[in-house]
Amino acid sequence: MVSTNEVEKNNQSPVKVVEIISDPEQIKVLMDKTRREILSVLKKGIKLKDESMEYELSVPQIAEVIEATPQKIYHHIDVLEENGFIRIAKEERRKRSTVTFYERTALVFYILAKASGEEEKLEKCNSGELMLNVFGVDASEEEKEEINKTLTQLQEAEVEAVSEISKKFVGEVPRASVEYILLYLTKIYMATNPMYNDLFAKLDKLILSKIDVKFESKIV
Repeated sequence: MVSTNEVEKNNQSPVKVVEIISDPEQIKVLMDKTRREILSVLKKGIKLKDESMEYELSVPQIAEVIEATPQKIYHHIDVLEENGFIRIAKEERRKRSTVTFYERTALVFYILAKASGEEEKLEKCNSGELMLNVFGVDASEEEKEEINKTLTQLQEAEVEAVSEISKKFVGEVPRASVEYILLYLTKIYMATNPMYNDLFAKLDKLILSKIDVKFESKIV
């Protein structure tokens, strides 16, 4: 039986490996749990009957995976599309309707947290005071300020490293492991760069020395 469905593919640029997110409004969009679930489904894809994976999904397909109604999903799809996290991959014209399929615009969205401008609403992942409090260690205001400044510099440097590494990717990137690949390559990249080592040394003096953490390598 020949299908009468017509599929119109959008001729767009390939999906990016990494997209750096620094716009406060975009970061707010990702604070919603349902939107993060939608992006997760689009990244993992679904397995078809022939065992192949499909990453261009319709709203009903996404809704089924996250166990929600399509009506609930449509609003979030619109918000994600408006903010550049997803895009229309193709449209399938069926007998009485047109089904739209969506895809992510990048495999990894790397959030630059300091750009949020919403310190009270977002976790202070770059807060030196918070890191010290976890271990019951006190520090002067000057030291806390220096820790925060150094952590911010380190995060900016890490973003730059992630961006540079992602540009070197060629061929098809494995979706399931792309974040792990980026993580470890970024660590290697930073560990061999004197600028990053200087930042780590400063944090070692400001933080690790205060909580008496010692590392003894067991690698022979």
